[in-house]
This record gives sequence, C-alpha cells and structure tokens, in this order.
Amino acid sequence: TNARARGMSFTAEVKTLKGKKTLIETIPLDSTVGELYDRVEQVEDTPNGKWKIMLIAKSVRTLKFSDKERPLKDYGIENGQQYRIEVILDMGACHTNRRR
Repeated sequence: TNARARGMSFTAEVKTLKGKKTLIETIPLDSTVGELYDRVEQVEDTPNGKWKIMLIAKSVRTLKFSDKERPLKDYGIENGQQYRIEVILDMGACHTNRRR
C-alpha cells in the first residue's frame, strides 16, 4: 500500500511572499515537489512561475519546479511532522550567479 492509503502525511506552515502565514494540513508523504507547488499555489497570490519554495526541514532546501516529479520524501520529510515553507521570489539564475 502507498502512503496515501495509510494516511501518512505531514503539515506545513507556509509563509507567503507578503508575509502571510497559512497552515497546509494533510500533505501526503508520497507527494511530489509538483504536488506541493499546487498546494502552495492555493495560498500564494503572486502568479505562478515568479516564485520558488524553500522547505525548512532537517536542512533548508530550495525546491525547484523543474524537480516536480521528485518525491518529497527525498528531502527528509517524516510522517506526522510539521515543517516550514517559505515562498521566495524566483530571480532567475542570471541574477544569482552574477559576480561583482
């Protein structure tokens, strides 16, 4: 049986770009990065494609939408736990790699 059938899930407190905090409950443990983006999109009012998800679990990881098929459990997510998610602006690689 899969995690959904066994009711294995986690909770996440999402902080939107505008600083609003919302609790997303019952995120199935076998969700993918793409499915998490879909859930966060329901509470984030900035248009999709302009932001990324930063997951604060055992370590801080930025979840790229290009990894949308990847299972969340690859990031150390555990059943019954609560994690923090911060929505951050996606500035694009050209801004982050620029040398001064």
